[in-house]
Amino acid sequence: MSFYIVLLLLVVSSTSWSQLLVSLPNGQIHGHRLQTFTNKTYHAYQSIPYATPPLGELRFQAPQPAQNWTGILNATKDSRICFQLNSDSPKESEDCLYINVFTPVLDRVNQTNKLPVIFWIYGGGLRNGAAQFRTYRPDYWMDEDVILVTHNYRVGIFGFLSTGDSVIPGNNGLKDQVLALQWTYDNIHLFGGDKEKITVHGQSAGAVSASYHLLIKQSAGLFRSVIAESGSPMNIYSFIQNPKEYAIELAHGINSNFSLNASSLEIRDYLLSLDGRTIDRFSRAPKISQPAIAFEPESPSAVVTKEMYEMFDSGDFYKVPVLMGICSEEALFIAKSDAYLRKLGRTYDTDSSLVVPSIFPHNENIDKKVIGDSIKLVYLNETEKWTEHPGRVVRHYSDQRFTRAIIKQGKLLSQYVPVFFYEFSYDGDVGGWSTVVEDAEKVEHAEELYYVFLNKGLSKISESDALTHKRLVRLWSNFIKFGNPTPDSDELVQNIVWPKVSPTNYQYLNINYTLRIQTNPKEEFFSKWERIFDSYGKRPFTTY
Repeated sequence: MSFYIVLLLLVVSSTSWSQLLVSLPNGQIHGHRLQTFTNKTYHAYQSIPYATPPLGELRFQAPQPAQNWTGILNATKDSRICFQLNSDSPKESEDCLYINVFTPVLDRVNQTNKLPVIFWIYGGGLRNGAAQFRTYRPDYWMDEDVILVTHNYRVGIFGFLSTGDSVIPGNNGLKDQVLALQWTYDNIHLFGGDKEKITVHGQSAGAVSASYHLLIKQSAGLFRSVIAESGSPMNIYSFIQNPKEYAIELAHGINSNFSLNASSLEIRDYLLSLDGRTIDRFSRAPKISQPAIAFEPESPSAVVTKEMYEMFDSGDFYKVPVLMGICSEEALFIAKSDAYLRKLGRTYDTDSSLVVPSIFPHNENIDKKVIGDSIKLVYLNETEKWTEHPGRVVRHYSDQRFTRAIIKQGKLLSQYVPVFFYEFSYDGDVGGWSTVVEDAEKVEHAEELYYVFLNKGLSKISESDALTHKRLVRLWSNFIKFGNPTPDSDELVQNIVWPKVSPTNYQYLNINYTLRIQTNPKEEFFSKWERIFDSYGKRPFTTY
């Protein structure tokens, strides 16, 4: 009898081991078995190479597909992360282009239905971020029978440095994402996923990126919907106009003898001669600006060559449903420093031109102070001062950095595709922010993310926080599965029907403890900003 028990255990063990083995075109990988907070078993495959390490001559260049490997790759731990701003972790490396797959499918052989997929893009201002398990746990997506794919992409200097020409074209972080998305489309069936049901999902700079994939021709056809939380390609912080100046600034910052008139080839050759950690360390110097997304010359690998606003407005993008939105006070984080808030108010009071967006094409015969005075009236009356109303300073910063462009993107997209817009205004403990500023809303940038990617069991949070988490996951997963966040009546979400945005009727879902359908997000400010752009702006617009 004991012999048969041992034999049975060996067969079961062999079957379990083989279920965790996946044969990819590049080689074999072996994952591991984990459990969600609700004790559902799933398979995790981590640190899968999706690109050749961008080392040596490949630094500052578009990624190349991964090379083949021999043997079975151990895919059970987090990979190294890409170099980060303001960090000196030993985990950082230029060899960082890896992808992770988390799937609730345990028996792929007998699987009947392929599952929908989230292709997740992390935020971090294009300067930070990594696809680490502890940050983006898959637990609640596994419970919803949705496969989660996360990946590292290059950020900061290594991801977005550009000389504005073919020498260092730039936007390599976006190109990493394109390659990872192509990898997902080509291979997700091996993990039980449906390549025709991929949703590109990102937050902050990840939402900027997710929406860029609507515009990037190489990404078209690789996904069927987008979720963009608090980010748009039209956000001014994510785009730079003179990228070569940043490249020269970096090289000169490392070596004061480096010529400020250097050619692109000289910049590239000098930076290639340096160790990656040296570049990373000097890029964090206070006087060194950070690169971002920039226009690049037309080429087969180019991803950003046209004005983003104009592409959205003209319908020159890949047309799929979009779920997108904002937090009620995105820039509340600046109130962490009362001194900074007061300084910003004094700066605005001293020079009204400084409230004008840094990228704002306008007729040269119009004084920027005139535009600035008009912008002040969006938030204050003529006699009031910014220093007297710190909440309005926060509101302006929210609009300037995030909200205005996001709302406008929703309006432009709604001319062509289904758009489901939200405002997240639930002020709970999981969001982790409690500062109150008079005349400002209470929910800052990224608070919704802690509910979407909750990293603890529901027993450890309040009932209202748990309800908000369940609602977000239900709405998001419905959109991922059906292209509609409320396909059926559902008591969990108050049997609400989330309407689509139209250019003439901007309806949206206000997500608080009570869900409400409302009209015209941030109307008090947004409508006035539209008049500012109509009165003073000069097309074509890149950002908004």
